[in-house]
Amino acid sequence: MVFKHFTWLIAILLMAAHCSGQVADTGELAAVRSCYDVTSYDLAIKVIPSTRTIEGYNVISVRAVRGFSRMQLDLSAELTASRITRNGRPLPFTREKDALLIDLHLTEGQTATIRVDYHGTPREPAEADGGADWRENLTGKPWITFLASETGASRWWPCKDHPSDKADSVRVRIAVPEGLTAVAAGTLRHLSPKRADGFREYEWSVRYPMAANALSVHVGDYTRIRDSYSAENGVKIPLDYYVLPYQAEKAKAHFQQVKEMLGCCEKYLGRYPFGRESFTLVEMPYLGRAFPGGIAYGNFYRNVPMYGFDQLLIHEMARSYFGLSLSGKMTSDKWIEESFATYLESLYLECRYGYAVAGQYLREQQRKIIGEYPIASLENTPPKDTDIAFKGAWMLHTLRNVVDDDERWFGTLKGLATTYRYQQVGTEDVVRYLNQRLGVDCTPFFNQYLFRAAPPILEFKAVENPRRYKLSFRWAVAAQGFDMPVEVTFDEGRTFQRLQPTKEWQTVTLRKPDGGRFRVAAEKYYVVTRQLSYKD
Repeated sequence: MVFKHFTWLIAILLMAAHCSGQVADTGELAAVRSCYDVTSYDLAIKVIPSTRTIEGYNVISVRAVRGFSRMQLDLSAELTASRITRNGRPLPFTREKDALLIDLHLTEGQTATIRVDYHGTPREPAEADGGADWRENLTGKPWITFLASETGASRWWPCKDHPSDKADSVRVRIAVPEGLTAVAAGTLRHLSPKRADGFREYEWSVRYPMAANALSVHVGDYTRIRDSYSAENGVKIPLDYYVLPYQAEKAKAHFQQVKEMLGCCEKYLGRYPFGRESFTLVEMPYLGRAFPGGIAYGNFYRNVPMYGFDQLLIHEMARSYFGLSLSGKMTSDKWIEESFATYLESLYLECRYGYAVAGQYLREQQRKIIGEYPIASLENTPPKDTDIAFKGAWMLHTLRNVVDDDERWFGTLKGLATTYRYQQVGTEDVVRYLNQRLGVDCTPFFNQYLFRAAPPILEFKAVENPRRYKLSFRWAVAAQGFDMPVEVTFDEGRTFQRLQPTKEWQTVTLRKPDGGRFRVAAEKYYVVTRQLSYKD
């Protein structure tokens, strides 16, 4: 009987400790973070440029995924959490470096709203990885940026700092000195009159699912430029550009391309996923980053030479579809965001100038492929270089030519972006969807291009005469089951003949025009060719 009671006691303690485990850093999901889901954030901060400090609070609504007695929120050690309350009553908590461990008992499905009051000087970001950047513009006015990268949101506000958890809604109220403007994600809802302390409060809100790292706040002496975009469904979307006053005329001219970019994205990917109310651009001192409802822009109003478009604008606009709306579940799914966003750069040129110009741009991107590491990992490790962008774009371009049916390809591309809107997907979800919509098994293709560093190698041997070309070929270095078709040409791409290599040798005899020269259509596929003699 004693043993029986002891067993039940252990069981109860284990149930209560479901979420009382080891503290997790911002890149991990230990039990104290995975046991709850954030449903909303309501952040209010006062930005004080004279002391480079912030003070405020965040009201966080959560739902228990399973029962727990302790939960973790994240807040940088440089910032002080002065108190944490629920319904006005203090909650006990301890701090372990950048983690706030809060004693709170919830059962599965139960909800709670807690408030974290905090203040301090956020750390400065290194390479835009998260924190607060305090500087002045060219006229000596404060120009302040609060931002995050994959993680790093907790460097300036208390939150669950992991991209896997998206709040259903976010409200941000930013109090700044009179004469400055505060811009954040979403739509501007309200601007308060000047307060007794000389500050005014800007209220922004996002009514879409949003992870903490997608929030950025920008404070400065901004001029507001207004425009509008007519979507395909006839809805007019307000366009608001917040720029430094001395850049206003340049910005008016440069941002004319935004409407054309929105149109091309709508053509290939469907309606802009965060354009229910507005689209915002705000100037910042870092290169650029998409947020729900717009882009923080810092590309110095530069167009790509020869092509006449701002690469950062279209890339970040595409990241709104692949990255913010449809987003990866794990670190190893980062390729989804960067591959599709980089691929959209060439599609924008195709939309504007045609396939030939897009192909030229793709060839320039191909020269940037390093080929040292795979662009995805089964171990959920982060990407090691920029191949997730450039190799990823060429992987998608290659798949388009494998499908060889643009109506089906672009229908699938749009379907992927719209089917998983506001959802998180893994690599396996994307591959499964493409298999179903394209009607082919893409699994060996993605095993090759995602999980191997080098492209597939096509070996071939040839015997030619003036009219005939005897060709033997196979995939020599490729993933198991890889049988991707390729096209070959003898007349510099005016006509093509399609081959279906496997890992076994095949031999065909092809017609060859007088003076024709054999080559694989390298403009269509990211592959390596290796010619052998029949003696090999």
